[in-house]
Amino acid sequence: MKKLNSIKIGRVLAFTLVATLIMTSVAPVVSVYADNSNTLYKHGNHLTEYTQTNPKEINEKKIEMLDPNHMDVVPIKKDEEKYVSTNEEEGIELPLNKKDNIIINGGSEKIEMAVSSVGNDQGVVEDNTVFYNGKEASVGVQALENGARQVIILKNEKAPLRYDFTYKLENKSYLKFAQLEDGTQDGSIIIYNEQDEPIGMIDPPWAKDNNGMPVNTHYEINGTTLTQVIEPTPVTAYPVIADPSVYSWYFKSGKWITRGGVRSLSLKPNLALRASVGLGGASVAIAQSSWLGVKSKFKTSKYWKNERSIYNQYICHFYFAFYKSEFNLEPHRKTVSLAKTIARKCNP
Repeated sequence: MKKLNSIKIGRVLAFTLVATLIMTSVAPVVSVYADNSNTLYKHGNHLTEYTQTNPKEINEKKIEMLDPNHMDVVPIKKDEEKYVSTNEEEGIELPLNKKDNIIINGGSEKIEMAVSSVGNDQGVVEDNTVFYNGKEASVGVQALENGARQVIILKNEKAPLRYDFTYKLENKSYLKFAQLEDGTQDGSIIIYNEQDEPIGMIDPPWAKDNNGMPVNTHYEINGTTLTQVIEPTPVTAYPVIADPSVYSWYFKSGKWITRGGVRSLSLKPNLALRASVGLGGASVAIAQSSWLGVKSKFKTSKYWKNERSIYNQYICHFYFAFYKSEFNLEPHRKTVSLAKTIARKCNP
């Protein structure tokens, strides 16, 4: 298995790598190793000072601090027997009881997933997190922008090391590891629908101990069940936090507009897409799935022309203009190489 250099796939992405993003042939994979820096090698033992923290002190801010993706939690409010994101456009539902599922409605298709079996069946709310507390391990469920995450908290050495997350997908949707044409993987997963169109993406796995040190972890796929496996060492400082995050759609909005007298596809990226640029390998999966999602959503429009130019503009915006509040893709622009598109600041 190849080692990913996150720097090369981040801001200084080789043009040959970019050109392969939407031509990936995804092959079945049993498991992929990753850590918080999104490399594909196992860390050795981390000889760190052991400082025990009370697991009850794990809260929203602690989780955000350890999260390598630095994603902010979306505020939630109670709605009968569930909690929902305060921004109704997000369409995120978090259950108070495990008999119900987490629901993400923000994308082209609804994504449902069951809460992990660890902890109590009834949740308790602290700040913007629904916690299901257990003796050895707990799970906290949070809403993200166009997504959700389940934060696993391993309280001590007796905690289970395997955690299942079952997705309730419509029709014949399925999970597959994201990979490039040469087989390079980073542990991220794309959710496809029956037409092989991406409808969601799961971040690479990560886990950190109480000292903030990465703990080996990887995903395994069995049908529509995703399993995160945690691999602590004798020097791991508990509690350990692990977090699989899933997103449905990478844009707050997308529509055709007239700008400067010409048609433009105006996309407003959300935080998940912007943050992915700094994730190295994770941006491979998000660039691939988000572009295919845009293509699937808008290709039937009479304004969808000159696709190669639109694609080059999109990839240029994704990697080099991600800070912009809007991606404006204009079909009338010339089709030139990706290198020339980048040199011309995404406007060939």
